[in-house]
Amino acid sequence: MAGVVRAGDWLGWVGLEDLQDEGTCGERARPFDSQPLLSEESSLREVILALGQSDPVFVRSLGEVTAVLTPADLQEAPMRMWLFGLVTLSEFLMTRMLERQFPEDRWMEFLSEGRLEQARALQAERLRRGQQVPLRECLQFGDKADILLKQEHIRVHLGLGSRRKGQEFFRRMEALRNCLAHTQLLPTEDLTVLVVLAQALEDLLDMAANPLPRGYHQKLKDADRPPQPSSR
Repeated sequence: MAGVVRAGDWLGWVGLEDLQDEGTCGERARPFDSQPLLSEESSLREVILALGQSDPVFVRSLGEVTAVLTPADLQEAPMRMWLFGLVTLSEFLMTRMLERQFPEDRWMEFLSEGRLEQARALQAERLRRGQQVPLRECLQFGDKADILLKQEHIRVHLGLGSRRKGQEFFRRMEALRNCLAHTQLLPTEDLTVLVVLAQALEDLLDMAANPLPRGYHQKLKDADRPPQPSSR
C-alpha cells in the first residue's frame, strides 16, 4: 500500500487492488478512517486485535496519520519479543490453572498412565539435578492443553467451543511458540491464534487465580460413569 499526498497534506491511501484500472492515485485514494486508527500510545495488544480485524492499520500522532502497520510487522524484533512473552505467559497460566482449579493434583484423573509416567520421569531427572518441582510443571504442553480442554466450562470461558476446535487452537499455539523460539518466520495464519490469545489473556488470568466451585470434580467423575442398570 502507499499513502497519497495532495498539496502537502495526506489525502488517504491506496492498495495494489486500487490500481488495477485506469485513473490516478488521487481518484482511487481511500480515507484513512476507512481502516482502524490507533494512537501512538496504543498497546501491542491493541495492535494485534486491530490487525485481526483489518489490514492495514494506521497510527495517528498529533491528529495526523504518521505510520502504517501490517501483519508483516509481526516479524519485527520488538513485536516478536512481546509475542513470545504473551505465549510464554499463557503457558504459565495454563500450569497455574492446573494448580488452582485442580487441588490435590486431581488433574491426574484426566491424563493417561503413560503420559503420567513421562511426567514422573522428567520430574525425577530434574530432581537429580537439584530442581524441586511439582509434577504439573513436568507436563508437556499438549498434556496441559488436553486436561484443560476436557473441562467444558474452561472451553466456554475461553471461547474455544468444542474440544476439536480447542485442540486445533493449542496445536497452533504450540507451533507459534516454537517458531518464535527458533527465530523462524511467522506464518500469516498464526495471526488468528494471536488475536484469540490477546482476547483471552484476561480470562486466563482470572481462571488461573480462582479455584473451581466446591463439588465440581465429583460432578465430572459422576458424569463420566456409565449409567447403572435399573434395579427393577
